[in-house]
Amino acid sequence: MGLAAVCLLLGAVPMVVGGEKEGATNKVAIEKWVYSRERKTIKSSNRVIVNFTVKNVTDKALKGVSVQVTLFSGLGQKVAGPLRQNLGSIKPKGKAAARVSANMVPAFGAYEVVVSYPGGKETWYSNSDRGDPKPKATGLAENTARVVVVGHEVAANRAGQLAGQVRVRNEGSLEAKDVKVQVTYWAAGRGGKRVKIGEWTGKLGNGKVPAGKEIVVPLRVPRRVPRSMKTFEIRAICAEAGMEAQMSGGEFANISDLEAAHWQFKRSGNKQQDLDVSCDVRNGLKGAARDIRLNISFYKTDKGKRKKVKSFAHTMKGPLKAGEVAPATFTVKGMPSYDGYECAFEYGTGSQEQAAAKNPVAPTFRKMKAVEVIYKEVTTRGDGTVMALCAARNGLTHQVKDVAVTFRLLKQDGSLLKEAKKTLSDPLLPGEDASFVIRVPGGKGFASYDSQVTFVQGKTVPVNGAP
Repeated sequence: MGLAAVCLLLGAVPMVVGGEKEGATNKVAIEKWVYSRERKTIKSSNRVIVNFTVKNVTDKALKGVSVQVTLFSGLGQKVAGPLRQNLGSIKPKGKAAARVSANMVPAFGAYEVVVSYPGGKETWYSNSDRGDPKPKATGLAENTARVVVVGHEVAANRAGQLAGQVRVRNEGSLEAKDVKVQVTYWAAGRGGKRVKIGEWTGKLGNGKVPAGKEIVVPLRVPRRVPRSMKTFEIRAICAEAGMEAQMSGGEFANISDLEAAHWQFKRSGNKQQDLDVSCDVRNGLKGAARDIRLNISFYKTDKGKRKKVKSFAHTMKGPLKAGEVAPATFTVKGMPSYDGYECAFEYGTGSQEQAAAKNPVAPTFRKMKAVEVIYKEVTTRGDGTVMALCAARNGLTHQVKDVAVTFRLLKQDGSLLKEAKKTLSDPLLPGEDASFVIRVPGGKGFASYDSQVTFVQGKTVPVNGAP
């Protein structure tokens, strides 16, 4: 927890950008933004000429492309535009030069470019008159707070201090709290490179920005500007909602299958090392679903690569009738850092009696692409100890280790009676299985049982001679 969302003066990169619908992918990129100003012309004055490039980042041609540019003051007042131009078609991975102009344009400190094409449009913006634009989020980021600086009118006052006003926007669905502003001073170095010569951080206004709102806040830095400063940058820093809050939520899509929604993730344990997970499971099938197993995989993106860091399987108790919704709750032990997850269901259909009639033999592996656990025999000894003869199979394409099976004995009302955990001492190669026994003292009188499985993913291993 305690992560920080750092929002640069030039705009933080949104989680979801581009297109008219939340989650759409950008089809264009704005590059090489530059403008010039002619103080006096034959017919007018303060003529601003803007040039930039629109790049088609897709593998298909974009037809009917047009742009419109609007210039703003640092505090958001429109000073010119929208200035429009039709660019026509842009080849796959191709570029088109855009050029717009306007007369009688006062000083501006921010701008916005809207690129339109059949079926969509994208908005790009910058809170600097010189910086290249960044894609603008089209909707609020769920379950988080994300504050960006979208403009400012700040300059050195008579006391040699930076002072003025800063315009910020919260692009998240949660109120931003403990918001700070950070000012970085830069000097000119050798070869045109900038050299950092100072930094100041302080509270921004009252420290709060409402969800989805844009506000203007006064700013005064209580120290003199360094003598060698050539430029400065301003960014906002806010306490961002933790990963668990970001991923919680979700609604049913009402599909004709099993689905999960209303997710809740919460860290637990004395060192916050575990993850408590709960959700609602809906049966959208026309008939009952039995032997429901919820498989969830957690991922972490590092240097642009997405890697699975943990897998977990939760077996639900009892069948789920058509249209029925039931809660699922489990704890993932030793949960590492992650930034996303995926889930999938495995289940059988029909009644348990029908399944038993069709398959009266001992349970066998289904040869699924998962780590399967079956219970060949469950018996109760005279001293009340429940003995479960089990087997685990690795149906994945990579080795797994630290396979841990939690066997739970349940009462008639579904509450927990007793549980025991078994960790396999040896790793399992792809296609390999292992038998083991779980003992649960004091489990006599249980009504049903379920299980949960966790493991650590190893390296991918060639299967059946594959390279």
